[in-house]
Amino acid sequence: MDDHTSQGPRWMPRALFVSGTAVAAVTGLYLLLLGHMAFVEWTRGRGWLLLLTPALGLFAYVLLARGRGGSRGAPVRWLAAALALAALWPAWQGYAWMRGPQAYAWTWWQAENPEQARPVGAWQLPSGGLVRARTDGLRIYNGEGRSAGGRAAPEGTAFCALSRTVAHGVGLVAAARPPGGCGTRVSAVDLRQDDELWAKDLPAAPSADVNSPSVAVVDGTAAVVTDGALLGLDLRGGEERWRMPVPSGCRARALDGVAERILFVEDCPGAGTARLTSLDARTGTPAWQTPLRISSGELRVLSARPIGCGRGTRCGCSTTRGASGAPCRCRARARTS
Repeated sequence: MDDHTSQGPRWMPRALFVSGTAVAAVTGLYLLLLGHMAFVEWTRGRGWLLLLTPALGLFAYVLLARGRGGSRGAPVRWLAAALALAALWPAWQGYAWMRGPQAYAWTWWQAENPEQARPVGAWQLPSGGLVRARTDGLRIYNGEGRSAGGRAAPEGTAFCALSRTVAHGVGLVAAARPPGGCGTRVSAVDLRQDDELWAKDLPAAPSADVNSPSVAVVDGTAAVVTDGALLGLDLRGGEERWRMPVPSGCRARALDGVAERILFVEDCPGAGTARLTSLDARTGTPAWQTPLRISSGELRVLSARPIGCGRGTRCGCSTTRGASGAPCRCRARARTS
């Protein structure tokens, strides 16, 4: 009877000492994390740490104070050290839960197979997700920053341009197929289903600078710059809706759009002229056209609303005025910084 009743008091301090050591180790880890957060901008999870760390520290103090007599003996101390180390793993997992899912933006610039792939662009999805495009494929990340699939570039091609925007969850991707240039292959990708809706092989237009995408999405129309023309395709089906010929000796160097209007810069290097043209996205009917008094090199549409065009120059027009049929008088002027 006496042996049985003394068994509890003899093991109780040891159990309290071992448990207190494990809780103290977790408290120390969380203190280190709080100290690290004082020197970085990332603070998610700090609220939980500020709440739990003092509570754990107090709990560890109580356990160790009550288990002072249980620290005698090497086996007890070894057991306490082993349990303290083991407790760090679930403690770290708890911190990962407090911090939440992470997506580190700077990894976009880290080299991934640099000899084979380079960044092309990115889409911000309405759901808060992100699509990163490289020459070798698309990578989709959900709103929590976790990988949500993607697709590789078709065999023998390399992605080279994206539409600036996504409409109804569909984006347009241009690919280069040697020896053709960018836009030799154009495809529409449903980013919600991670599915390719259609793909077309087209005669690519002469190469332009990398800041002038050869594809654009405007409402339900896919606009594509091809050799000698600007095409309007059904965004989900890929059928040709209209074709806007580009005069001989000229080419569409910049392409963008907003609402129901498509904008592109018609560049004629031989004549040294350039024009900004607005089309109806559904029918391809010209709405207005205005000359640009700027050099023909490195032209692009900087903004679709309000309209900003050129490189090193700026022109301000109202898409509302253009849509009404009135000419858009666009006067280039040097940008200052």
